[in-house]
Amino acid sequence: MDDGSDSVRLLEKTVNNYGSGLDYILVRNHGRGSDFSLFDNSQAKAKAISFGAQTIDLPKLHAGSMLKIDRVGASLWSAANNQDATLGPTLGLLERQRVKVWLNKSYAELDRVLEQSVSDPEPEMPEETKIKAEIETVIAPDEDKKSDLTPSTNSILRKKEVLGYASGFFNRKNSH
Repeated sequence: MDDGSDSVRLLEKTVNNYGSGLDYILVRNHGRGSDFSLFDNSQAKAKAISFGAQTIDLPKLHAGSMLKIDRVGASLWSAANNQDATLGPTLGLLERQRVKVWLNKSYAELDRVLEQSVSDPEPEMPEETKIKAEIETVIAPDEDKKSDLTPSTNSILRKKEVLGYASGFFNRKNSH
């Protein structure tokens, strides 16, 4: 979210279209604004919060450092760590430190949200039932029941689908 009305309108459209079907993380991007009162007082935010949305604050990165990173097209990791000009443009010591501090603050905000998500686990079922259900689901999932799967089962199923696709791709490639 920046501090403009367009962000609030987009959030409103999203919560109206998807309702409680998404896990929302609302990000106040301080690099794109400083007065979030329109967002904080909006019905869209209240509705997203009622669906379990979490809010984080992405700190502002020093404008000069951000401009240099943008001009050279570097990743934030590269900007913070690259000291070898033969590998690409580098930032000075102070700018690299600013980026490292910014990354640490940003990661701390993300960790906070992830810790909150983990602390609200789904109700536990007996281990034997859980394992049996996950095995049956991964072996032969019903298309209409995929939405009812636990996050861990969804993850297993997605990995199975990706690996199946990838192995099919490589098998076709090697057979030619």
